[in-house]
Amino acid sequence: MEVTERRFLRFATFTLIALYALIFIGGLVRATGSGMGCPDWPKCFGKLVPPTSVEELPENYLEVYVAKRKAKNERIANFMAAVGFPEVHDQIVAEAAVYQGEAFNALKTWIEYINRLAGALIGLFILLTVFFSFPIRKKYPGILAASILGLVLTLVQAFLGSIVVSTNLIPATITMHMLFSLLMVGALLFGIVKVQAESLSTFTSHQKLLPLIWINLILGLVQIVLGTQIREEVDVLKINPVEGIGFVERLNAMAPYLELHRLLAFGLVISTILLIIRANKDMCASIVNFAVKVCGAIIALSMLTGIILYSYDIPAFAQPLHLTFGTILCGAHLLLLMVVWHSKPNAKQITPEVSFNTNVS
Repeated sequence: MEVTERRFLRFATFTLIALYALIFIGGLVRATGSGMGCPDWPKCFGKLVPPTSVEELPENYLEVYVAKRKAKNERIANFMAAVGFPEVHDQIVAEAAVYQGEAFNALKTWIEYINRLAGALIGLFILLTVFFSFPIRKKYPGILAASILGLVLTLVQAFLGSIVVSTNLIPATITMHMLFSLLMVGALLFGIVKVQAESLSTFTSHQKLLPLIWINLILGLVQIVLGTQIREEVDVLKINPVEGIGFVERLNAMAPYLELHRLLAFGLVISTILLIIRANKDMCASIVNFAVKVCGAIIALSMLTGIILYSYDIPAFAQPLHLTFGTILCGAHLLLLMVVWHSKPNAKQITPEVSFNTNVS
């Protein structure tokens, strides 16, 4: 592998790991209600480094930032009306809760600030990935386009994140925010697999895994969408408690979202077991067997955190873990799909063991 290829692979792999770290931090922001920890953007309380105590802020800071938020939301509402979503415009304008100030909380402020710093670093890493994909664009068609797509998605993500934090109203943006993150994962994985495609010489039996991989990938994506919908309902339940009715009872009333989410989780387990059996039966290549087993392990962790969420009234620590495991699972299936898709049949091959170059140094 040439120096330019190793350099691209190094940055793409590092960026992928950093992106998953950002997804976890974003889930932590959501779980702790830290989205308004920094009421302005790109600075935080008008500073490059946020304050650590309320004494550093003016006495009327709540009124100041509520006014700024109101002005920003009016611009967002007018934009949504202009692009054909008048009902969203009316929802933003009419919702009084959006314009209520949130008292300074140092922990929430720094959680949100770290989230913003991580997002900025991801943007820089993806920009470097684009830069290092340029010298190898001819040898690996599509790799530059995928890298540029990742950069464009990063900018879109920043815009969507701003809307989610500012309005806390538009449910579709939360789901889109999550799905665009998965598209970014896919763009990075495409480049990583593309560079190493020549080392993937496997039996044609790998193609038999494709239906199960597709089923798992689709189920995983549906689970993420359902999960974001449930998370939105959880926010409503916690903001509006009902005396005499337990949280779990109210959570169960969210059917069919919750029931369908649990049902599909069992379907995903069954499909993954079949995938593991199929991979072992066909004596698949080492990277394929490894990816399949990783999928099984991640599903187990995801179900464990899901049980914790349901059994203990949605504890904050388990929410970002559950979300991160779900996105890693989709990424693992995307990797598996791309590896099998790019694998080249080799009828003369005696052993199914195939080396997958993980040396990016």
